[in-house]
Amino acid sequence: MASVADAAQSNGDIMRRLRELERFVQEQFAARRLENATIGRGGIRVDEEGTIRSTTFDGDLLAENPGTAGWALGADRLVLGGQFVGPISFDERKNWTSGFALGTAITGYVGVNIPVPSWADQAIILSGHTVQVLNDTGVLAYVTLRGDIDGEGSGGVNLGAVDGTFASGSIMHSGLVNEPGSTILVETVINATGTAWGADPLNYTSVNAIALFRRGV
Repeated sequence: MASVADAAQSNGDIMRRLRELERFVQEQFAARRLENATIGRGGIRVDEEGTIRSTTFDGDLLAENPGTAGWALGADRLVLGGQFVGPISFDERKNWTSGFALGTAITGYVGVNIPVPSWADQAIILSGHTVQVLNDTGVLAYVTLRGDIDGEGSGGVNLGAVDGTFASGSIMHSGLVNEPGSTILVETVINATGTAWGADPLNYTSVNAIALFRRGV
């Protein structure tokens, strides 16, 4: 854009400069305040540890201060009315080839340790658990599948299979953990009935979990 100090060549040149100046001023106002705007498919990009917040927010999101009013949204947390909320999710699958004996609880084959933010004093966990194990006991037999969240187990589901086929299935589990530690362990747990189940390379267990963290007022 031409400088105001530059000599104008004509009335048209003056008008062109005024239009450029007007457009520049409008762009500057638009960059500072959007009263009613539509964001395109590219969305909004917030640099580094920046946040989006309402004018009524009176806390400091980066300093883990939820304030008492308004809302603020950062990369890993949300504040609504003085409460922190932060989501996180994990999943894990593990094939295992060993067998297990009658009545043996199989834990630790697959699990996720969900890290807990330092500001959280409550966690809501929703988890999914899946198992597939070959029945080679020679008879119809069952595997009991359940989920485990920080030592608290769900009700189990019995999965039956005739000899030579896989017992397989899934179960959902949810739990509320008050005053969680630094991590929350979510595991898939299975028990067998009948005689000992053998090993197979296609045996596997899997777990996935979504955690919603919260800090009370």
